[in-house]
Amino acid sequence: MHHLKAAANVVSGGLLSRLQASLLWVRRADQHRHGTQLKAYATSMQLLDAYMSKTASVPSHHNIMKDFPSTLAIDAALCALRSGDVCRAVEFLEQGRTIIWTQMTRLCTPLDNLNTHGNHAVALMKRFRDLSSLLDKPPVNYSEGTPIVNVEAEETRYRRLVEDWNRAVEEIKKIEGFSRFLLPPLFSDLQDAAHDGPIIVLIASQLSCHAIIITHKQPLINIQFPTDLLKLAKLVLALQQAVQKEANANGKQTALTKALRELWDVVVCPVIENLDVFARRGSRIWWCPTSLFNFLPLHAAGEYRAKGKSVSQQYISSYTPSLTALIKARRSHDKSPSVPFGLSHAQPATFAPRYHTDGSVLA
Repeated sequence: MHHLKAAANVVSGGLLSRLQASLLWVRRADQHRHGTQLKAYATSMQLLDAYMSKTASVPSHHNIMKDFPSTLAIDAALCALRSGDVCRAVEFLEQGRTIIWTQMTRLCTPLDNLNTHGNHAVALMKRFRDLSSLLDKPPVNYSEGTPIVNVEAEETRYRRLVEDWNRAVEEIKKIEGFSRFLLPPLFSDLQDAAHDGPIIVLIASQLSCHAIIITHKQPLINIQFPTDLLKLAKLVLALQQAVQKEANANGKQTALTKALRELWDVVVCPVIENLDVFARRGSRIWWCPTSLFNFLPLHAAGEYRAKGKSVSQQYISSYTPSLTALIKARRSHDKSPSVPFGLSHAQPATFAPRYHTDGSVLA
């Protein structure tokens, strides 16, 4: 592990080589449940962020994302949860969601926001990208017999590139809003997203499925669901078939009701039971789903029987792709509030989340 850790942290190795080394470090650490697991994930997330930041083109971002594990952030979060560090899990997820959301919506990388901070910031952005590209080119390998002066000159040149890259990163961090450049966001900052109501972050993986309830002041709550990725996939399929299949109204309604009851029992009810302390009845909550949870109508879950419970009876549901998106939406002073939804069996279209231009999502 020591050699993989060293390879991932040597700046002169170039971002791509370091990222590949860090991902191998993650795999080996996972296989052996090594004590460096959490550090390996943190390094991989940081290097993926840096590698995405060094290129400005959307096609390049797309190619990068194709070549690396899509579950990296979720796996990192689960590693943090196993370690008992729930705050770190949220930080990993948010860093990963920001990278993915940037790619999905064809937005600029966070580094591109330097364009709005004046000429010095723009020059720093260009310098960072130029230096990153130069460092991705390995040093020249000289053959035996090459004059020592040439070898030393190349080593000096490369060492200066590394120093210049480090200086560029530190200069960028001095600009307002960029203090966490190439670092995960701090949970203490992310918690502000729950200022107007609790946020439920949902994590689905092959190993386990969790909800993390984030409130503005109280400690985080981690809930492990009695389900797994395979069962969630079956539930997603059952809901889709219930909505889409050609059947009489009663048959369709029965299948849909059954699926929504299962969603309530397995996922939503355990969350609602923990929300009573933090959220008054009729207030707004935000769902922040990942993985297969994105395809489940969480806001529609319920018992669907006489005097039965449901989400819509107790809370107004909204969705957000990330905590950062919610924070930015509020800062932009967007005055169009999320509208409450209504769901009946005759309204399957309400299952699909609707995205606002500010990045938040409505049920």
